[in-house]
Amino acid sequence: MSLPERLDRQLEAAARQPEALIGTRVRREPDGSTARYVSWANEMPSEQLVLHRFRECTLLMPTWFVSRAAFDETGGFAEVKCEDLLFLHAHVRRGAPLYRVDGPPLVVYRYHAAAATHAIPRQTILGHRVAAFERDQLGAQHGAWSRFTIWGAGRDGRDFFKRLSSEARSRVLAFCDVDAKKVGTTYQYYEHFVPVVHYTQAQPPFVLCVCLDRTNGAFEANLASLGLREGADYLHVG
Repeated sequence: MSLPERLDRQLEAAARQPEALIGTRVRREPDGSTARYVSWANEMPSEQLVLHRFRECTLLMPTWFVSRAAFDETGGFAEVKCEDLLFLHAHVRRGAPLYRVDGPPLVVYRYHAAAATHAIPRQTILGHRVAAFERDQLGAQHGAWSRFTIWGAGRDGRDFFKRLSSEARSRVLAFCDVDAKKVGTTYQYYEHFVPVVHYTQAQPPFVLCVCLDRTNGAFEANLASLGLREGADYLHVG
């Protein structure tokens, strides 16, 4: 449900940035549902709208406002699951900006258990994220990562590794973790043998396959202790 001033505010933003995909903050209904997700989407700094695109749609699709020209230039929607994520990735890939209108929420975004988004398999979403990561971060463009470390040797990190192409798997230096049961072991996947090291011994850049806001701040503190730069030294995926 659009709240008063939504279209005016987004039209004003579009006049300044006609190439942008423009979103807004949301208010979830019922109140408090998917609180972590809403906080992430509403409060992330503007630079993370692009940097966090491998995690999820950083602009929530019900809030989108985009010119017809920009929509057509991106190629429109693909008639497949995760069409919003695919469109956002394609939009960023062609160099077009993302912008969120800040201030009070301008869209009420209802939550219910039967929403279509819950029917999309986790592996389908992961496949799209990994494909975008390979194209955008491991491609031939300047600054592509030649080698990298996967932070998280649990299910999410291993699933990310399995979804990579064989060539991309060969670029993985190691997994890193804090779990003493994993550190010092070797992960095998077909012909690939990847060591698991402690995060303090790992080499950046990192692909972070650890959920934010799930460890009472421990993961975030460990990451901050390394003095890394997001985008250059690490990226969140999933």
